[in-house]
Amino acid sequence: MRNSPGEFFGPLISALWLRPESALWYAHMLHAAAKFGVAQLNPPNLEFGCMDGLNTFTLFGGVMAPDFDVFDEVSWSRNSHKGASLKYDYYNISSGTPRISSIIHPAKNFFTHGLDWKQSHLDKATRYGVYKHLYNWAPGTPLAPYATHSINSIWAPNLYWVNDLDGLLAEFKRVLCTNGKLYTIAPDLNVLDTLIYRFHQIAPSNWIADLDRGRHENATAHAKTLLQWESKFSNARFSLSRHDKFIPDSVGRMYEIGLRPMFSVFMNMYEKLARQNPAALHELKKSWVETVTFLIAPFLDLESGLGHKTNYLWHIFELSPVP
Repeated sequence: MRNSPGEFFGPLISALWLRPESALWYAHMLHAAAKFGVAQLNPPNLEFGCMDGLNTFTLFGGVMAPDFDVFDEVSWSRNSHKGASLKYDYYNISSGTPRISSIIHPAKNFFTHGLDWKQSHLDKATRYGVYKHLYNWAPGTPLAPYATHSINSIWAPNLYWVNDLDGLLAEFKRVLCTNGKLYTIAPDLNVLDTLIYRFHQIAPSNWIADLDRGRHENATAHAKTLLQWESKFSNARFSLSRHDKFIPDSVGRMYEIGLRPMFSVFMNMYEKLARQNPAALHELKKSWVETVTFLIAPFLDLESGLGHKTNYLWHIFELSPVP
């Protein structure tokens, strides 16, 4: 079992090497999820917002080969750095080609059900072998495939962004067994203090817009204090049985910018090297991963001054439906 953010970061950075800030964030999230037992949830279980399956595969102990990454289906554009947002996703494309041969350590567990709202993500999720059934969900609609009281546990790492959160929580309560559990994460209101948008009054507006990518608008709409989240869940007839915080503010500030503004340049180089000299690309990646791992290591150590802060930006909850 992986017991620290650093142990999750290694497999993630190998696959997400051009987006190290994402690997850093996900490493902390998966560590928080592992502490809450999300890697051993009782079936039948469901992951709401499974994306492409890489995070879950990593949570379950899976490892991909060094030559694997998530970028070979991404097309370069000058606006690539604005991708992976709610409004625009550079990753929303799939060749449909399975890459099972890239798995060197299979996952040790699986979810009975995986749910997402982008078919391209679901196509990719099939490659990791961590879901028995996958479902393409239309936001705002009922969880139609799942009967009342048919699911023992739900992991919902993407619950917080849903506009009709009350309706979704009602559906979760419907499908969960009487003694079921819902595990989810959510941003605290203090996440706003780390966003680049805080400089909007003194920085050029086009510069702020380019780097912000709508994140301030999204956080303003969905971030809440702990008391507000507790009230939201209580009103939806869920009791809070466990709570913790994760993402130190130092990590949040690193994630906010990271190397994202250079992503379009990196993708341009990636495409050219992949087409003209794959061996050189492999050597570049190896050196890149080693360097980034060295530079980010202090942000993965929860005992260091960089990794451990009293100010945390995200919550993780274990919730139980109230009869």
